[in-house]
Amino acid sequence: MPLPSLNVSVIIFAMLATAWLVYYSRIVLPREFEEKCRQSMATFSAAIEKRSPLHKGIAKRVSRISRAIGSHRGLPTVALIELELAAHLRGIGLCGLPYEMLNMDNPNKWTASQIRAYKKHPELSAGMVRLIPALQHLGDVISMDANKLPLVTLESREILDLTHEYIWTERWEGTKKAREVLNLRLSELRDPQIGRDLLDALQHSSREASRV
Repeated sequence: MPLPSLNVSVIIFAMLATAWLVYYSRIVLPREFEEKCRQSMATFSAAIEKRSPLHKGIAKRVSRISRAIGSHRGLPTVALIELELAAHLRGIGLCGLPYEMLNMDNPNKWTASQIRAYKKHPELSAGMVRLIPALQHLGDVISMDANKLPLVTLESREILDLTHEYIWTERWEGTKKAREVLNLRLSELRDPQIGRDLLDALQHSSREASRV
């Protein structure tokens, strides 16, 4: 027995509505959520940088370059988002360092003890992040102090750490010194190709900037 035309219309509408809800929940919402996370973390790291002018713009650049490296290496979308967020969260540990130290005009004026304190700030950042249930998994990306981590987390951690070190060194000691430090670090990496991917991402970023 054929269905009344009204019932057929209702069924078709229900099917289309269901298809739209699936698309919206699986495609649109994740994109909107990702964008809101990006904006929130970018704003958050910018606020931290106001307390530490030495870091102005570094988190944004590390975030962009790290994600480019991860994308080139085929990391899954979720890992790319986490890598980008971790790049912004990595600096929250700076809040635990002396204000006077972070407001010097050049980190080359730091004492040996201040340098040691600065190098520990990612661990402090990771500890803070692990206190937030929704973000605690990013602590392993920011500071790897746990054993038997997933390979994708190890890879993200190396990408983030190497990128931050390069960009920080390049800003304050020049490209030549940054390349020297990078070459020394390659032997410590699980996959030295990350270093070459970093240089490729930096070159691509420079070409894009020159076109603007």
